[in-house]
Amino acid sequence: MTRRRRFLGGNNPPRRRHYYLVPGGADRAVTRENRRLYVHLVADFRCNVEPAAANRAFLSGLCGAVDPRALALFSPLELSRLISGDEDARGRGFDVDDLAKHTEYSGGYTAQSRTAAIFWRVVRGLSAEQKSKLLVLVTGCPRPPLLGFAHLQPHSFRLHKVSTESAGAIVSAMLTRAGLKTDIARLPTASTCFKQLKLPNYKTEAQMRSKLMSALDAAGDGFHLS
Repeated sequence: MTRRRRFLGGNNPPRRRHYYLVPGGADRAVTRENRRLYVHLVADFRCNVEPAAANRAFLSGLCGAVDPRALALFSPLELSRLISGDEDARGRGFDVDDLAKHTEYSGGYTAQSRTAAIFWRVVRGLSAEQKSKLLVLVTGCPRPPLLGFAHLQPHSFRLHKVSTESAGAIVSAMLTRAGLKTDIARLPTASTCFKQLKLPNYKTEAQMRSKLMSALDAAGDGFHLS
């Protein structure tokens, strides 16, 4: 019962190291009778033994940033929800009214802007899965904060207006060559680190829905527009 691991180092030929899962493992075959033990030993090796050094380094850094006594107040599930958001929300979608209430606007948009109103109507019509994709695109996480969007850190959700009308001459020429001279030809993009959705000035709900869904489909495939 051994595990072999391949090491690659520069131009040197691969080297293999042997780890014995049990004493005398090199001479002990895996059989039908001990296969369950073997599976448990391999799982322990993969989850605990092999990453032990990396886990110790991570724990040391974490405890340097957060008091371990504070971490001890939470169960693993509670800590996960605090860091990564409300897992239950993935099945039902987030509270759109809560997100709209705590959204900031820039670039010329306000809460009263026609395009912003169209955006929120489209978002309210999204499925729970599509709402999760929207959060992934803009925030990098598919779940809302546990205590609501008032606690989204380190930045609030932001709708930023991007328009060819305000683009400089060079940018405008580039957009023209790319066939993106008009706002409705462009897709929404995101600055995930700043929780900012860069939203072109779409004029109709159909335009908004079509372009937003294209952006969400790209984000869902792992390509985060930036």
